[in-house]
Amino acid sequence: MFSGVGSIMNLRITLPTGGVVEIVQTYLPIGPLDQQVAFHWFAERSVPRLLVWGAVGGWVSQWRNDVRIWEEKGFTAPPMLCRDDGPVMRLRGWYRQFFPELAADQALEER
Repeated sequence: MFSGVGSIMNLRITLPTGGVVEIVQTYLPIGPLDQQVAFHWFAERSVPRLLVWGAVGGWVSQWRNDVRIWEEKGFTAPPMLCRDDGPVMRLRGWYRQFFPELAADQALEER
């Protein structure tokens, strides 16, 4: 679950042993195109720490691999989508409100 424009992300992992690990990932803008990312995790005491570290480490490792992709991405209108991309255009419309110049352009287009 995401809250806001990627400011807080909650991930709940249910392990095969029946335990639950929750990871909270936060993003703090610290400058133009620069942000601080932090990972916090919570787990039931009954979950072996080795499993917790495996779940959390796997998530953080995958996230680090994605950073290279994010650093190279840019806005494309219209985006190249495939049928399995889901409601991307609805999500892009929601994100538009956080970019004033794009929101103003859209308002002019809708007139």
